[in-house]
Amino acid sequence: MIVDDRARDLDLVVALLNTYDAYDARPERLDTVASLARLVEAVGWDDLPTSRLAARDVLAVKRLREQVRSVFDAAAAGDAAEAGRRCNHLLARVRPVLALHGVEQRLALGVADVGHEVVQRFEQHVSVAVAVGLATPGVRLGLCDAHPCHCAYVDRSRAGTRRFCCELCADRYAAAAYRRRRRGGG
Repeated sequence: MIVDDRARDLDLVVALLNTYDAYDARPERLDTVASLARLVEAVGWDDLPTSRLAARDVLAVKRLREQVRSVFDAAAAGDAAEAGRRCNHLLARVRPVLALHGVEQRLALGVADVGHEVVQRFEQHVSVAVAVGLATPGVRLGLCDAHPCHCAYVDRSRAGTRRFCCELCADRYAAAAYRRRRRGGG
């Protein structure tokens, strides 16, 4: 079975990366088995038995999160070659498939049905989604410019100039820049 839901899978990537948010009082949101189970449920993987999750699964998904963040770091810095190299490292661990998909029977890159292992499913869907995102014209993977926020976003705007994960961060950044100018600090 081919899974080709690029927008949903990129949303999964952003949700995974944003389980760490420096603006929160408790920045780490992926710190327990229960928090991983909530993420799995939020993604909509109802067929996965979250009752079998263990602390090692949380650690594995957090490691994956940091590897994917490194791809976003390179992409946000404008280093396509490095982003591609880092993404290829992710893809080397999974088996993406190219198969006919949909009513129009077009070729689509996706993942085979990977069964009921949470970590494996995250690795496959996230790795392929990042690869497709990097290779799709008009899609830019980015990290928020508002310090200390480092949340991820996917920029699908025509101009490709998005710099912030949300309007709140854009407002915080603008307010900080205004305060710097008022103090004469640039």
